[in-house]
Amino acid sequence: MDPIPSTRLLLSLARSGAISAARRLFDEMPIRDTIAWNAMLASYAQSPFPHLALRLFPALLASSAAADAFSLSAALSAASSAAAPCAGAALHAVAVSLGLVPASRPVVAAARKLFDEMPVRSPVAWNTLLKGYADWGESELAVSLFVEMAGDGFVGDGHTFSVLGSVASETGDRRLGLSVHGKVIKLGWAAAVEVGNSLISVYAKLGLPGDAQKVFDHLPERTQISWNAVMDAHSRSGHVGAAMRLFVAAPERNAVSFTTVIAAMARQGQPGQALELFSAMISAGIAPDELAFAPALSACSALALLNPGTAAHAVILRRGFDTDLLLSNGIIYMYAKCGDLRASMMAFRGAQFRDLVSWNSLILGMAVHGKAGEAMAVLAGMEKTARQTDGFTVCGVLVGCSHGGMVEQGMSLFAELVDGDGDEVVSCAVDVLSRAGMLREAAELGVICGDSDEDEEAVAAGMVALSNERCMEGNWGGAEDVRRAMAARGTRKEVGGSWVEMGGVVEVFGSGVFGGLLEGEVEMVREVVGCLHLEMRQLG
Repeated sequence: MDPIPSTRLLLSLARSGAISAARRLFDEMPIRDTIAWNAMLASYAQSPFPHLALRLFPALLASSAAADAFSLSAALSAASSAAAPCAGAALHAVAVSLGLVPASRPVVAAARKLFDEMPVRSPVAWNTLLKGYADWGESELAVSLFVEMAGDGFVGDGHTFSVLGSVASETGDRRLGLSVHGKVIKLGWAAAVEVGNSLISVYAKLGLPGDAQKVFDHLPERTQISWNAVMDAHSRSGHVGAAMRLFVAAPERNAVSFTTVIAAMARQGQPGQALELFSAMISAGIAPDELAFAPALSACSALALLNPGTAAHAVILRRGFDTDLLLSNGIIYMYAKCGDLRASMMAFRGAQFRDLVSWNSLILGMAVHGKAGEAMAVLAGMEKTARQTDGFTVCGVLVGCSHGGMVEQGMSLFAELVDGDGDEVVSCAVDVLSRAGMLREAAELGVICGDSDEDEEAVAAGMVALSNERCMEGNWGGAEDVRRAMAARGTRKEVGGSWVEMGGVVEVFGSGVFGGLLEGEVEMVREVVGCLHLEMRQLG
């Protein structure tokens, strides 16, 4: 039976003052949808009996109808008219659980109080409180409520397992995640898309992209969230190729899709591809958010591309994202890495918030451009603020000392802090000595400090320095012995590389590495370099 005519009559009776007759009609309605409930609640709220609306509201939560913003509005109006602040707080809690207002701990507690007072608890009521706990991060209470729910005879539905999956995903609880998946299969909810999406996110957080893919493959229906979740699962595990294939295969792509793959590319050392996809995102008319700008800035820093980085900064300012600490730090480092130290310092001074990463970004940026004195000055300013340094801070200053030839200052700093830091600091100290020509000291430091597997980079630096020293002495056999020893232990020093931007295209090259150049092109490059070398010698 269509409830609309009865609802209209109910409102007519209430407006004429026959509120009791309106309630009898409501009770006799064979089908009561949300509109009918809202009509009765609003009628009570506007009558001399607002407290009756507050009594009726829990029955709505226990029914099969879903409370909405109009239901809450009528009930809150009744609480105000009845001068019932406790009821108002409880209704606020319900509004939170329905996603109508932000949550807070007191509100969740009030929701539990209202739940405990309900004479009959429907699946909607159970799921509403469960979601409230999940949204506030009360994972233990959420799991406890699920156990209580089962004891009360409600085994759970798609909404229940979707929420429990999100709890397992947020906490990274492997046992809970596998348990939820088991119950989903047992109770026949595996085909529900919202449940499947939640399980994909669980396996993504657990670092199990293969299991996430299996859940995705068995979903009879997939939403945009499904595609994004499985992309994220592969991206988190470093499977950029798999994530990109899913990205291409997806029927539609949104900001989350683009950001997920862009971030994966930036993390896995593919900054050029990350920037290309970022540009494609903008060309597709999809506005990047804070999460998309972060890897884009990282890619600009990795390739030292000032123009795209400056353009990204302008958009970040225009959209008001500059108060985001992650982006603020990314901007500081991007300018520093690109060599615009003045802009980097301005971004640092203008940052609304600063943390250890902010200071480290500025120090390292100055250091890589040989501004050792400036890096030391920033360190001094950092110490004045009582900000605690870490290994990255020390590495940054040591890099500056290495490029600036400040051996004494660098090794003094290393001596002060070496006990608290690891192999990266040792490697930087080895580099300080090596660049100053103190190859034997560098070799000894690298080998002495590189006893563990964690210090392999320091060992590599030390052994390369020792090999170079023997070459300079004319001891070619000794140098070869060192190289053989490196090969025997599997020690490798990463080949140096560089890049150049021409016409918006970044070309990467390195010592002994010619990328995709043909043999003839390699020979041409050598000839050009030879000509330049002669011209430079003639110019003195």
